[in-house]
Amino acid sequence: MPDYDSSLPVRTEADGDVKVIVVDPDTTTQQLAVDDDGAIGVTQKSGDVWEVHNAEASSADEMHLYDTKTDIAPNSPTKVIDVAVNVGKVFLVKQFQGSCSGKAKIELLVGATLSPVVMATAFTSTAQPNYDVTFPNPIEVAAGDKVILQVTNKDKANADLYGWVNGAEIDA
Repeated sequence: MPDYDSSLPVRTEADGDVKVIVVDPDTTTQQLAVDDDGAIGVTQKSGDVWEVHNAEASSADEMHLYDTKTDIAPNSPTKVIDVAVNVGKVFLVKQFQGSCSGKAKIELLVGATLSPVVMATAFTSTAQPNYDVTFPNPIEVAAGDKVILQVTNKDKANADLYGWVNGAEIDA
């Protein structure tokens, strides 16, 4: 069960096992169990009655989106990455990177197809042509919404543009 860099007290070990202990303070008995399929069984106290509720853990598909556009004219905003999130899923944007063979403006946009919102902007130079950021908390993009990495060539000549978006797609 990935923790997606959360501040929750759930952590994963190198082998993928979840290490969590929830204890009833009255009896000091463990009240949380995780099976090998990732289902979590929690015993919950209601008066003097204990109930067990099971929930399937969300499965995550790690995704690495990459594309390149060549010979792009100056001052032409270009969608290097333009992907819609699958139905029934949420895309967690963890990182984006952009590069240009010259100066560039790099923007990460997310949201509805006709009105995406700029979430981050960066500028590169010929001396530093690459930009890379990892978010402290992933940006959630809902099903049907877009993940767009737009790069604008700010050089005086045509340039090649490169973009990467990394994250995980989970069940909504």
